[in-house]
Amino acid sequence: MPCNSIRTTQIDLSKANVDVLASALTALGFSVTGVTDALTARNQSGSSVVWQKGVGTTVNASRSDVGLADKIAPAYSGAALKKAAKKYGWNWKQSKSDMNTFEVERR
Repeated sequence: MPCNSIRTTQIDLSKANVDVLASALTALGFSVTGVTDALTARNQSGSSVVWQKGVGTTVNASRSDVGLADKIAPAYSGAALKKAAKKYGWNWKQSKSDMNTFEVERR
């Protein structure tokens, strides 16, 4: 793949909670704009994520962000867990050794 190419991937997040998705993308290092019916996020390496309510998500990954689409789902799950833990007053902690492992405790 040439160094100036962009890989486009479609992900079905059409029913995603936009606030949780924005939190997940922010945790992945993206700057997020337009958090209502549409969301656009960009990072410093030139990758972008575009989400439209009811439509889904398009990921345009630069060469340095290969596998970006695979990182969004775990980040979304973590953000959803964090939001639910906060809502119910639970303790939430992400594992330092595995970014896809979380501990949630009832207080």
